[in-house]
Amino acid sequence: MKSLLMTILFTGMLICARAQDPVYPPAPAVAQNIIAAEYYIDSDPGIGNANAVPVIAGVNIPNIPASINVTGLANGIHQLV
Repeated sequence: MKSLLMTILFTGMLICARAQDPVYPPAPAVAQNIIAAEYYIDSDPGIGNANAVPVIAGVNIPNIPASINVTGLANGIHQLV
């Protein structure tokens, strides 16, 4: 009797604890062009204030050659973003 009661209780908890899917925003109807790119090292100076990387506008911009300026960086580990 005790195991039957525990089974019913556990099943009820599973039904009540069911996760709901989050509400996602709709995807854009058409892919948008990437028109600008920038990078920074270690700390984010804010949008538009980092080092610009020249790009040709497009939906997909693979293999962008970029020259990263490391002048003035101290020896050690840095994060390029």
